Amino acid sequence: MVDSDYKKRATELVKKAQQKGLIKKYSDFCDTKESKEYALSEKEVIYYTSKIKGAN
Repeated sequence: MVDSDYKKRATELVKKAQQKGLIKKYSDFCDTKESKEYALSEKEVIYYTSKIKGAN
């Protein structure tokens, strides 16, 4: 499950960027410095993907 505070923060970030005309597509966002700043660490990716596999 996605934490509601995290989801709200991400939504607001994307909305602000769209209003400022900084982002046109998701692929454009992936090329920005902010996308790397907010990206999950390798340990977090492993943790969350293992949680999904364990649920099956």
